[in-house]
Amino acid sequence: MSIPDPYCKAPNTCSPGELAAFAAIVREGGEVADDGLDDLIQQAAKLVFCQHEGRLVGVAAIKNPRDSYRFKLSRKSGVQLARDAWPHELGWVFVAPAERGKGLSAKLVSSAVEGLDGPVFATSRTDNEPMHATLRRVGFVAVGDEYKSDKGEHRLRIFTRPKSG
Repeated sequence: MSIPDPYCKAPNTCSPGELAAFAAIVREGGEVADDGLDDLIQQAAKLVFCQHEGRLVGVAAIKNPRDSYRFKLSRKSGVQLARDAWPHELGWVFVAPAERGKGLSAKLVSSAVEGLDGPVFATSRTDNEPMHATLRRVGFVAVGDEYKSDKGEHRLRIFTRPKSG
């Protein structure tokens, strides 16, 4: 049985159970700071969900990042991420390990950026080539300098996608 297409919702239209499940799978990825995650999810522009056989197997979001976060990324990467130039961030893309390698990240990312009329940026681990390929397929390009993550020893890279259409 194939995995159904993802669906998108605004956070304020999600049930408490949907929000909790979204946060749980993002935390499962282990690459985000837990402090304040629930509030950040509530402030997102769009949440993307993919369910299979009654369980959540993948998520993504269009985030409204805080200015302090933008400044930190700009300083580390050398890429200016001012709110007026880059209003949104693609993030929290996570696919359950058992579902990886089936093209689900491409479906999640495509659903997230669909209908987005402004430019968007994303961050990705430098060793995550499958995600880099997904980002490139939907128009993102790697920019700036690699930098060390605050969460672990890995390095990160900024990807940007200019305004579509």
